[in-house]
Amino acid sequence: MFLTTLHPDTLLNVFLAIAVDNLANAQAVTQDEKEEQLRLEAMRRKRLEKRRDGWAKARQIPVLMAIKNINHNKNENDNPFHNMKPVFPSLDHVSPRGARWNKKSALRVKISQDGNFSQSTSTSNGKMSNGDSKDRENPDKDEEGEETDNSVPRRTILSLRDAGRIIRRRNIHRNVPIIRKSSMFIFGPDNPIRQGCHWVVNLRYFDDFILAVILLSSILLAVEDPVRPDAPRNKVIRYFDYGITGIFAFEVLVKMIDLGVILHKGSYLRSGWNIIDAFVVGCNIAALLLDIGNNDGNLQKDAIKSFRVLRVLRPLKAINKSKKLKAVFECMMYSLKNVRNILLITLLFYFIFAVVGVQLFKGKFWYCSDRSKMTKETCQGEYFKYNVGINSKISLDNFEVSDREWNKHKGMYHTVDATAEDQGPIQDYQIQMSLYYVFFVVVFSFFFLNMFVALIIVTFQEQGEKEMDGCELDRNQRDCIQFAMTAKPRQRYMPENKNTCFYKVWKVVDSKPFEIFIMTTIVLNAIVLMVSYYGATTEYERVLINLNTAFTFVFLSEAILKLIAFRQNYFRDFWNVFDFIIVITTLVGVILEFNSTSSANDALQIDPSFFRLFRAARLVKLLRQGYTIRILLWTFLQSFKALPYVVILIAMLFFVYAVIGMQLFGRIRLSDDWGKQINHHNNFRNFFMALQVLFRASTGENWHKIMLDCFDDAKCDSDPNKTCGSTVASIVYFCTFYFFCTFLMLNLFVAVIMDNFEYLTRDESILGPHHLDEFVRVWSEYDPGATGRIPHTEVYRLMCDMSPPVGFGRKCPKFIAYKRLIKMNMPIMGDNTVLFTSTLFALIRTALGIFSTGDPAYADSELRRTIKMLWPKTSKKILEKMIPLQSG
Repeated sequence: MFLTTLHPDTLLNVFLAIAVDNLANAQAVTQDEKEEQLRLEAMRRKRLEKRRDGWAKARQIPVLMAIKNINHNKNENDNPFHNMKPVFPSLDHVSPRGARWNKKSALRVKISQDGNFSQSTSTSNGKMSNGDSKDRENPDKDEEGEETDNSVPRRTILSLRDAGRIIRRRNIHRNVPIIRKSSMFIFGPDNPIRQGCHWVVNLRYFDDFILAVILLSSILLAVEDPVRPDAPRNKVIRYFDYGITGIFAFEVLVKMIDLGVILHKGSYLRSGWNIIDAFVVGCNIAALLLDIGNNDGNLQKDAIKSFRVLRVLRPLKAINKSKKLKAVFECMMYSLKNVRNILLITLLFYFIFAVVGVQLFKGKFWYCSDRSKMTKETCQGEYFKYNVGINSKISLDNFEVSDREWNKHKGMYHTVDATAEDQGPIQDYQIQMSLYYVFFVVVFSFFFLNMFVALIIVTFQEQGEKEMDGCELDRNQRDCIQFAMTAKPRQRYMPENKNTCFYKVWKVVDSKPFEIFIMTTIVLNAIVLMVSYYGATTEYERVLINLNTAFTFVFLSEAILKLIAFRQNYFRDFWNVFDFIIVITTLVGVILEFNSTSSANDALQIDPSFFRLFRAARLVKLLRQGYTIRILLWTFLQSFKALPYVVILIAMLFFVYAVIGMQLFGRIRLSDDWGKQINHHNNFRNFFMALQVLFRASTGENWHKIMLDCFDDAKCDSDPNKTCGSTVASIVYFCTFYFFCTFLMLNLFVAVIMDNFEYLTRDESILGPHHLDEFVRVWSEYDPGATGRIPHTEVYRLMCDMSPPVGFGRKCPKFIAYKRLIKMNMPIMGDNTVLFTSTLFALIRTALGIFSTGDPAYADSELRRTIKMLWPKTSKKILEKMIPLQSG
């Protein structure tokens, strides 16, 4: 057991960790070199631009002098702008970039029929300024004394009245401009047919409808019967397939009319995803045409089958419909592109080992079914049809061994037993030949495979960070801000009246000693459950039952005390509900145990030992206590949040390969032989059985044997005299699946987990989101009612009760603590209290230096803009709590 744990679980992961670390360092060095080159290039461009701007200004001097002379000689009264007063703020009042100009004024310039300009400035109170005195006295008349129509146009009234209808119309249609190029040489930008196609394509529900059709198509592919092509179910599916193909063809057609085919930028076939869509639709149409034209049922059967197999690419259309799923897929493809150098080196070493293997073992793997016959000539049977020897199928041995399943592979035993060409094997004839496999496993499983996986992990992490390159906040700052936006004060359910017995009980159950006592009891109860064994004496079992009963009543007393203290609020906490369920089930188990021992009839329908499982579940509560364990739990939760789209990609991979397997190998005859892998428990007869085969193959469990049973000699289920297998299809199918699944897709889980774990276990002096739970816990001690505010005089004690990097710590000098509090600049409410969200965000902003330099108003404005860009759905209320307008 020790060796098994040490070898695969420790040594291989050590190699993987070393590979990831070295590759990360190499990537960092390469990135530094690129940044240095970019910096030098920017400096060179800056010098050239400065020189170019200088010559440009020099060339403009004669023009500026000429304009100045013309303006000087021109009469100032002829200038229509001469009598206009300045209406824009001076430079002293100009707000910095990103801040709003809150001057409630607007400039109105009117061009009369004679070409003159008139100006008015409207303010928030509706008064006019900088206009003519005549206009101020009688604003309803113009200069000629005629009344002017200042009423709102009817179109504006109708627009305001139907504002809700306009908003709803905008919600169902995306505002995407049409490409100003001709489509298919006949549809111009103003062509009504093209505009109609553009309107259809940009409907918000159009993509949702296509996704629903893709889902329906995927379900139909999964329920198709591969064994009986003429089954009634398949006929119904075929009619659905006609309609689905027509819908996809309509989608391709309207998009080609809207965007153009391929000639100009932004056209349909300029996108790789659209090429896949067009290819799939073309194959579906070809399969339908061949199926309709195939009257005799035998003509073009292979061609129709090939085109039908390509229908499994339909679910890939869904990737392009989801931005996050598309981003994960592009990260994976970029990782695959980045490992091409490692892949080439790996293939080169595969070739070297293959050549060495052929030279060492060619013609030496013959053996006779009669083990007493040692030569090819003597292996001749007389009363049965025989083969002149049995040659092991080892053409893919190196690839099969590289998945660490070499201990289950017979190739190494053949090499050890091999004697000479056309000679039978002798057990352990050449032990030294096993070194061939040892070296191969070390080179590939330890080095190249881990290097391959490490490069995928590093590339995946880098590609994920590139999505936020334009953001002014790093990952840690974003996560901390998101924590502050979603965090809420913890409710401790303290009784309002401190003179009642409820408050005294609450102080007991909410105290630290009581919690330590309960945790100790949980550990002791777990130990008692561990020491039980089969064959124990009656006295020993009686002692264990009594101890378990005592622990049960301790936990029951805890639940009763908390019910008294919290009353109806007891069930609002998850852990209290968890404890209550365990107490009830354990109590039922204790009652059943006493009944079984006291009753003469020992036969119970329910085994009392079953309820002991619930007692062991209490150990989960210990996970909340240790800091290191909380870090691991946080890593798990953060990784779990990032995994859904990776899981969807893996599910799509399994779906595609399951449907392909049904089409290729669904008609292979099921064997009852023990050595055959295609049997009643492992086959491609239906979708779920195919998924089971693929899941087994993804674990490396004899996947190569399943591949061998799908070769050309595999018999058909309908006619045993015919074959339904394919050697080429089997090799390509299983090798590509194992490569994509084991070497690529499943390692994305490792990439996500390593990324989160490395991020959470970095320098502890840097504030991170996993530290902020301590702020919520300590705040609840000062605000047990979860009102969300505490007196500002308590903030100093609050910060000192928290250890760095969250708080100041108890040993922090008062002078430094107050200096840091002033730097935090928390807003104080009118009742001399500070808010939970404001204090938490001020702590995060100060600790991480988020927009903490420069003009405070400008910094607050930029921070608000950045938060709204990253989290568009952030409410105004939360934003004002985090960054109050008073500080802007």
